[in-house]
Amino acid sequence: MAIWTYERNTRVQARGLASVLSLDNCPFCATSLTNLGNSATRSPYSYTASAKIIDICAICGFWRIRQDFKSSKGTRDEYYTSVHAATATLRELDLSDISVPLQEARTYLVAKYDARFEMHPRLFEETVASVFKDLGYQVVVTGYSSDGGIDVILHDDSGTIGVQVKRYKNSIEVEQIRSLTGALVLAGFTKGIFVTTSRFQAGAPDTVQKYSSCGYQIDLVDADRFYETLRLTQRPQYNSVEEFASKYGDMDLTLVAESDLPGGGLEISGKHITSALNSDYDGPAAFALKEQLRRDPWRDKAEHRGSIDAAAHRE
Repeated sequence: MAIWTYERNTRVQARGLASVLSLDNCPFCATSLTNLGNSATRSPYSYTASAKIIDICAICGFWRIRQDFKSSKGTRDEYYTSVHAATATLRELDLSDISVPLQEARTYLVAKYDARFEMHPRLFEETVASVFKDLGYQVVVTGYSSDGGIDVILHDDSGTIGVQVKRYKNSIEVEQIRSLTGALVLAGFTKGIFVTTSRFQAGAPDTVQKYSSCGYQIDLVDADRFYETLRLTQRPQYNSVEEFASKYGDMDLTLVAESDLPGGGLEISGKHITSALNSDYDGPAAFALKEQLRRDPWRDKAEHRGSIDAAAHRE
């Protein structure tokens, strides 16, 4: 089951949706939103046009859809414009449940990293192991009863690395780094990595340096560093509009703004929204949409009427 859902809620305030439409970055993981695809249609015979834009976060999978409509009210300068939208909602995931699918847990952490403190320790160990696997290591998650202080074992061309994983809220003490070193000695390893959901105390780097001079290399990975690595190894949630549509199908979008003012001006509680069908629109994929809609529907109508008149005259 995907961590992102969509349920149309008529009680959702248009102002909130309008705020989401104005964002350049994902509201969950702060990654720049990218355009997955656009579509634009026009009907010169009924003076209507529409433009649809789908933006996604390639890291955590958040998405938003915007669809603009424009229709004539009978004259060239009088028309009705409206903006409709939908955004993804993050499903609540119980990370204390060890049976949660690993990929879902990883994606959920990217979107809601504070949830790491609620995560089952074993699930976090498996998450850490999967991240190192994506970095190119061969990984083995050790058993609870026989880990000897080492939770994950990594193998690559440089040798073997013992990893200790601690899901802590408090900072990691120097004594815990000494314990990892002891575990490395007993296992016959000379390289170790300490991964934590929190941070290390001030004396940790000096302790690591002392062990390094004795031939034991230990890398410290705190919460911030692990989060950046987790982001780095995330796979795109959607690769095409078709893949996105297969997951969500047709959606009943929520009306965000509408106007019958000349020029199609749109405003919600003082917040101005530029229609994607206006010539001054400079939002996502503006160029592509303008190319598709660059011809004036009124001119198309006139040309169509002219071709009919010309055919009648020839007859």
